[in-house]
Amino acid sequence: MTIKKAEQTPQARVFISCGQRTKEEKGLGSSCKKHFERRGFSVYLAEAVQSLEALTENIFYHLRNSEYAVFIDCARGEVSPGEFIRGSVFVNQELAIAAFLGIDSRVFHEEGVTREGVAEYLIAKPVLFKSRPQFLGKLRRQTKEWRPDWRNELTLQFLRCAPNFVDRDGHLTDWYHLQVMNKHLNKYARNCIAYVLEIENLDTREQIEVGNFELIWAGTDAFERHILPKKPAEIDAFYIVHGESVIRFNHRRSTSSQYGIKPLIKGNYLLTYLVVSENFDQVKKTFRLEFGGDYTQIKFLEWGG
Repeated sequence: MTIKKAEQTPQARVFISCGQRTKEEKGLGSSCKKHFERRGFSVYLAEAVQSLEALTENIFYHLRNSEYAVFIDCARGEVSPGEFIRGSVFVNQELAIAAFLGIDSRVFHEEGVTREGVAEYLIAKPVLFKSRPQFLGKLRRQTKEWRPDWRNELTLQFLRCAPNFVDRDGHLTDWYHLQVMNKHLNKYARNCIAYVLEIENLDTREQIEVGNFELIWAGTDAFERHILPKKPAEIDAFYIVHGESVIRFNHRRSTSSQYGIKPLIKGNYLLTYLVVSENFDQVKKTFRLEFGGDYTQIKFLEWGG
């Protein structure tokens, strides 16, 4: 049984850091958020956090998973008469994290705010503004080349079953494929490798030993490959030989029959697959396999439990 979900267009994520102390600051952040949402982006408007734990779990998480970032530093008043005008400590804190992560960012300073911290050493000149209308006009111009139709990630999904394939030994086989999609706009995914990470027998609650064996990329005999930007590649998830009563895995050849992922007999299973790459975060997903003991009795679908 083949279940194929329609591939949705990815939404690039924009992280917005703006002061939230005054009504004017909140209005700037809200206007910025609405601007990007109308353009089709996924938007996160950061709020100030009060602990290291919140910084790690909230702010750092969203920054790490954003393709773009906007920082809006509003004037908070003179520190003392005649001295510099301070902006938001939180905005500068988040800007420092974004600079470390290398996120494509735009920095906006209300006129008069003194550049501090990382902002003082940025090569790119911050954009100055006096009012909300002026800010929105400059925001449109400064981010007009940003595109919403990509993400800095790999995704994994069940693609299809390729039935009635004659293998090298002359056997009729069905192959089940997973699709890995590189959703980046212009960066290729280097040296991608796929594994069966876990197998659980739902009938016995047994965790089946899977070892550390690289799966083969469909149609290649290779266990490692590059994936071009905005392009997919397929992994051999598993296969079955017509007339046999077991599910088999196509992985890197071992030097002994003692090693390898053991065939699965009739039963219900959870299979977790993992894909790693040199320059992308790893991606993993769990699927449910219902196997009735014959090639005509296979259901394979994404697991949401």
